[in-house]
Amino acid sequence: MNVLGISCNGPNPAACLVMDGRMVAMAEEERFVRIKTAPTHFPSNAVDYCLEEGGLELKDIDRVACAWDANKYVDLMPKFYAGLGAKYGDKGRLTDFSQHHILNFYHPEHMRLRIEAGLTHGRRSGPVPEITFLQHHLCHAASAFYVSGFEESAVLTIDGSGEEQSTVLWKGDRSGLTQLESVDLPHSFGWLYAAITEFLGFRPYSDEGSVMGLACFGGPVDEIETAFDKIVRITDHGSEIDPYLMHYGEHQNGVRFTDRLLELLGPNRFRNDPILKKHENIAWSLQNKLEQAMLGLLNPLMRSAGSRNLCLAGGVALNCKMNQVLRNSPLVDGIFIQPASSDAGTALGAALIISHEKGFDPFTEMTHAYWGPEFSNDQIKISLDNLRLSYTQSSDIAGDMAKRISQGEIIGWFQGKSEIGPRALGSRSILANPLEESTKDRLNDAVKYREPWRPFAPSILEQHAADYLVDPLIHPFMILTFDVVESIAAQIPAVVHIDRTVRPQTVKQSDNPLYYRLIQEFQNITGAPMVLNTSFNVKGEPVVHSVEDAVRCFYGSGLNSAAIGDFILEKPS
Repeated sequence: MNVLGISCNGPNPAACLVMDGRMVAMAEEERFVRIKTAPTHFPSNAVDYCLEEGGLELKDIDRVACAWDANKYVDLMPKFYAGLGAKYGDKGRLTDFSQHHILNFYHPEHMRLRIEAGLTHGRRSGPVPEITFLQHHLCHAASAFYVSGFEESAVLTIDGSGEEQSTVLWKGDRSGLTQLESVDLPHSFGWLYAAITEFLGFRPYSDEGSVMGLACFGGPVDEIETAFDKIVRITDHGSEIDPYLMHYGEHQNGVRFTDRLLELLGPNRFRNDPILKKHENIAWSLQNKLEQAMLGLLNPLMRSAGSRNLCLAGGVALNCKMNQVLRNSPLVDGIFIQPASSDAGTALGAALIISHEKGFDPFTEMTHAYWGPEFSNDQIKISLDNLRLSYTQSSDIAGDMAKRISQGEIIGWFQGKSEIGPRALGSRSILANPLEESTKDRLNDAVKYREPWRPFAPSILEQHAADYLVDPLIHPFMILTFDVVESIAAQIPAVVHIDRTVRPQTVKQSDNPLYYRLIQEFQNITGAPMVLNTSFNVKGEPVVHSVEDAVRCFYGSGLNSAAIGDFILEKPS
């Protein structure tokens, strides 16, 4: 059975092909259209890739699984929004015109027409397969649990919103997923984190990682903590968030936050304003409240699920600091976090749900994230020749580039199948020497063009993880932080954050032999079994997709050289 899963009605549109219960291909639309998160785009290019990778045409697809339950917008959601209006008043983004727009946009007739038009766009033709709408948070949960390798697990899904839900607790076993409890709108930590992200002068639903990194520079301040106690009230079943700070009320300075938030926290920061200590402390209090709230959910979740395994998905599960706090709980033995935890991952979850319902076994263990497009050396050479570029071809690309990194070069690394999720994991990466403290500033100033406090991460050979990480585990997705072994932290200053944590990718030879060998060659030269790894892009752009994208990024940044397949690009000295 061929199931095409799609996420298509918000940020991070994506497509995923599952054949007889097994994942075959997945891609995110932002990589093709070169717009970060590609909001409101239909994943047309991603669908093309998945069909091509599976050797299929549209007529060969048995079911299209959409990761949003549009059927709820006929009856349930109008009543739900009306109830919010009655409770919180009629001034707000969830009432009046906005509510009318939301209900129309997600209505099943509109959604079905939009999906049919997207599927038949361009070169695809033929009858449109049956379309099934699925609960959004269920798709998040499936995207993590079914590929976790666990026989049973507690599952926590956290995002901005999925229909009426924002945070959902699940039990997973071989029979499937059972919802245990739900935290509904407007009590959304995804919304709150986006609101404070905008309040601090960053782009909501894009720069939350900047706020998470900034939080490590702050600390508790009585005045700000008192304000956050009014913003968030921790309960035995999650948290209650004051909706008048996000959606209900006047919005003079922001879209995601109201004027009432200014009364609690003072003036907001605008994008080009300096970062003050107050801003760091606000970020710290936000991050602390998130961690407290999710820890509060952990005890009832693990008890009700009857498990010591935990799976995480949803956009908030990209918060690697929160993930460390949950993983370190004495209630948790095993943990799996979906690397594509944003709405992109729901395309995978939706396809696996339908496969399971039709009797196919969706249970497997995702050990890598390499499910996207790749380019052969012949294709790469054609592109480089068409661009009239000078290059050399290497007979040992891993060894040659490891030597360059050891000599202080910052390189682009474009190899094999691209990754899903926001983390580059050795296919579309920028690599550098983690042993030199100056590497971080050089990367931020001349290559990534991003905030100086943002940390960089190491890719480390998995058998050496215990040499560097406190209480390590095999974690190939760079979505979980660990405390660093204190005696060794000074040896790898470019990848240790101010709070003495690192966000590693453990690299297994069988998952990425070429990248493994590059790190091994770097170890042979320097003694360190790791390289600094960040995504092959500049701030504000998606990770590179094509050879042309990689070339553009190379010449538009301070990279010293780039390995694209077996070909090396250099700049004049």
